[in-house]
Amino acid sequence: MKYLLFFLLFIPSLIFGQCDPLNGCENGYGVYTFKTGDRYNGNWKEGVFHGKGTYLYSNGDKYIGLWKNNLEDGKGVFINSLGDKYDGSFKEGNFDGYGVFISVDGNKYEGYWKENKFHGQGSYFMSDKSKFIGQFKENNFLVGKYFYKNGDTEEGEFQENKIWNGSLTIFSEEEDFSGLIIKYFYKNGLAIDSIDNSKNYYNIDDIIGDKDSQLINLVDRITKYDLELEINNMPIIWRFDTGAETTSVSFKQWDKIKANINYEDLNIKRTTQGVGGTSTGYLVKILDDIKIGEYSVKNFIVCIVENDFSLLGIDFLQKFSDVQWNMKEAHLLIYK
Repeated sequence: MKYLLFFLLFIPSLIFGQCDPLNGCENGYGVYTFKTGDRYNGNWKEGVFHGKGTYLYSNGDKYIGLWKNNLEDGKGVFINSLGDKYDGSFKEGNFDGYGVFISVDGNKYEGYWKENKFHGQGSYFMSDKSKFIGQFKENNFLVGKYFYKNGDTEEGEFQENKIWNGSLTIFSEEEDFSGLIIKYFYKNGLAIDSIDNSKNYYNIDDIIGDKDSQLINLVDRITKYDLELEINNMPIIWRFDTGAETTSVSFKQWDKIKANINYEDLNIKRTTQGVGGTSTGYLVKILDDIKIGEYSVKNFIVCIVENDFSLLGIDFLQKFSDVQWNMKEAHLLIYK
């Protein structure tokens, strides 16, 4: 839960008391003790607190710093009776400008203030290990990034300390899905779309090549089709399977090629569905370019499974803006 904690600054009220020395509370240095038990120890100018001084409240609060016309103004430190502490800039008796606030229960704010409220660029660290870094407005998150204690994040514009326009990123802690990252996109407080790192999506930056489209010939096996691609100049035969959800590489073929390619293990298990049934494996992202015709495909995710064949699934086609399959001519027309 996101929350903000702050404390009030008490402004001294001048009432009858006594000064030591007797003439010190006009101009210069003097100690003034109020009948309430409050005490001011510092510099004066024309009968008011002015310059450097310390004010001790009878309730245990304390201010040490600069004064101007009886008000805290300039650099100072305020500590309340509970032990909460503000160290920073004051203006006309308010926290104003840059300052650091630390509460006894572990909350900390570093940033800018306006009239005793978080306002401007700042960082707020909470006792539950969550934090927000960004812009504040009147003690509320405005624009920035919120980090949950479990690693999830919200980033963008906030209203009433809730994500309004931006994204929520969730890092899975479930067994067999430790590497799963899901990102939800928000508009006006509502989630409108999501993506995750276990799936392939179209991204024009992932397709390298000058032509707008490419004609790719399939190997016609009468009852099936194969497609030969290259990774690091190594030819790999994939069975073209429009019924497969996820492109897969057989364990046997993976053992032959994995030492010669760069990849990232996503730490995610996946059960894939194809025309031959289901199979379970683990996901990896191929970091090397995959060559298809005159195109190079980057950042492609495959599932390593115990199948007889490596299957080229529908997700490979989704890496392109459009694909046309001519079954009779045994070719694919892929568009960048």
